[in-house]
Amino acid sequence: MVSFNSDIKPIFARYTACMKRVVLGDTQGTANLELDDYECVKRFYYQVQVAIHGYDEAVGAPPLLVKDGPDKGKPVKASHPMPPGGQDRRMEQKKIDLYDQWVKEGMHP
Repeated sequence: MVSFNSDIKPIFARYTACMKRVVLGDTQGTANLELDDYECVKRFYYQVQVAIHGYDEAVGAPPLLVKDGPDKGKPVKASHPMPPGGQDRRMEQKKIDLYDQWVKEGMHP
């Protein structure tokens, strides 16, 4: 089982400081993105997932697909791919896959 503290938190460690400036919103309001905080990453899991898949199309990786709505089955478009710095700095596919697995398994602490 994939866990936040032992598996996910380490893959985001190098991006934690620069991503704290990012403000995200949901039905609970807005908050800064704290990639080292379990509750924050769990709260904004989908926005994070879209962001880390943001360079998929540019590098030919398997895209994250829209789950619902009129665009269901189409590749998700990230307005702000993560990490910042362009496709040359894209997170390794195995780390993206690990995050996707964490989400699929229920986002355990």
